[in-house]
Amino acid sequence: KWTFLNHGAFGLALDLGLRRANEWRMHLESQPLRHFDRYLLNHLAHGARRMVDFVTKDESDASRLREGVAMIQCVTGGLNAVIGGHARCTRGRGKVFYYDIAYGSSKKMCEKYHGRNGVCI
Repeated sequence: KWTFLNHGAFGLALDLGLRRANEWRMHLESQPLRHFDRYLLNHLAHGARRMVDFVTKDESDASRLREGVAMIQCVTGGLNAVIGGHARCTRGRGKVFYYDIAYGSSKKMCEKYHGRNGVCI
């Protein structure tokens, strides 16, 4: 069973989500230093914990996953971290099987690490 999370490519944002995002923007713009210094990290950590609780079946799965979940800004950054980290950890002995035919950034990342770190595509 798969759950598709719409990232905005197929329609408008929900009104509630749009209003909440605007509230966060206003909060940030009112005092940027306060936002980054006192609130952002706590809210990111809370969001990561809530996401883990949502996608796991029981507490043992959740406690295991909480240690390894990181919030990322975009898919490209996340994929770059995973593919690049894999290439560094395997020291040229690893393989990346690339299936995506539509997302050009993924192909470029795989090609970058293939030449430099020996990752096979």
